[in-house]
Amino acid sequence: MIHQHWQLSVSLYRQPWKCPWNDKVSHRTGLYLELRSDSDFYGIGEVSPLTGFSQESLSECWLSLKNLLQYKNKRSLPASLVWGIICAQQPYSKFPPSNIPAYPLLHGKHEQILEYLQNWPLEIKIAKLKVARTTIAQDLQIIQKICHRYPELSLRLDANGQWDLSQALLVCKRLPAEHIEYLEQPCSSYQDCLTITQQTDIPIALDESLQTSSYDEHSLYYFRQLIIKPPLLGKQTYRLCHLAKKQNMKVSISSSYETEVGLNHLQKLADDVNDPTPGIDTINTLSQPQQKRLIFTKEYRYNPLKNIVETI
Repeated sequence: MIHQHWQLSVSLYRQPWKCPWNDKVSHRTGLYLELRSDSDFYGIGEVSPLTGFSQESLSECWLSLKNLLQYKNKRSLPASLVWGIICAQQPYSKFPPSNIPAYPLLHGKHEQILEYLQNWPLEIKIAKLKVARTTIAQDLQIIQKICHRYPELSLRLDANGQWDLSQALLVCKRLPAEHIEYLEQPCSSYQDCLTITQQTDIPIALDESLQTSSYDEHSLYYFRQLIIKPPLLGKQTYRLCHLAKKQNMKVSISSSYETEVGLNHLQKLADDVNDPTPGIDTINTLSQPQQKRLIFTKEYRYNPLKNIVETI
C-alpha cells in the first residue's frame, strides 16, 4: 500500500487595507494554510478574523491551530480557523481574473458613492449600500439620489444592527419600497428584526443575528434572505445553507474583507448554493503590495487537517 505524503505550510500575510469604517486601520492581516500532497493536491485556506465582528483574534486562531497540530484540544475552534481548514482541504482554483463582482458595495460620502456607481463597468441591476453610519436623514437622501439616477436599480441596504426598533420602523416607513430588495440586519436584536418583518412591508435579511444563538429557526421563514459570512460562521455555514434550502429561503454569500484567496472560496460556495449575486465586491479596499512570511511548515504521512471539522 502506497501512502501519500503531505505538507502543511502556514504563512502570515499583511496587506494594505482601506477600512471603510475606521480610518485608523491601515492593514488586513491573516494566515494562509497551504496543504500539498505528492499526488499534486493543492489547497489553500485563509484565516482572517475581522476585528470588531469576529469573536476571536488572529493570535487566538494561531494558538488554536498550534494546539490542534500538537494533538491537543480540538473543541471550540474559532470560526475563522474552522472555515480556513475547510477551504484548505478543497482543491484550489482561481476564478477568472476578468470576473467582476455581481454588484457594487457602496459606502462613504455621497459624491464618492455616485461616482463609484457611474464608473461601474457593467449594467447595474443591484447595489448594496451601507447605512446607519450617519444620520437617518442623510441615509434617506442618498437612497433617493440613487433611485432617481437609477430607477431600475434594486438596493440592498445594510445597517449592521445599528438602529434601535423605533429608528428602524421610521426608516422603513420612508423607504421607496419598490426599489428595496431587502434591509439587512436593521437592529442588533433578533426579536426587533422579527417585529419589523411583521409591521412593515420592507423585506428584512439577517446577518449578525446568525452569528449568535439568539435566532429562532422556526421563525426564520419571516425573513427574505440569510446573509452567510463563512469566516464568521465557521461550521455553521453549511447548516444554515441547508436550513435555508429546507425552508425555501434565499441565501447571499458575503465577504468579510478577505483577500483574493478567501474570495475565491466564497465564489465557489456561492456557485454551490445557487447564489448568482454574492457580495464579494470588497477586494477594491485592499491594495498591493502584500507581505507574506512563512511561519510554519511540516511534512506528514497523512493529511493533518482531515476529519478535524467533523470531530469538533
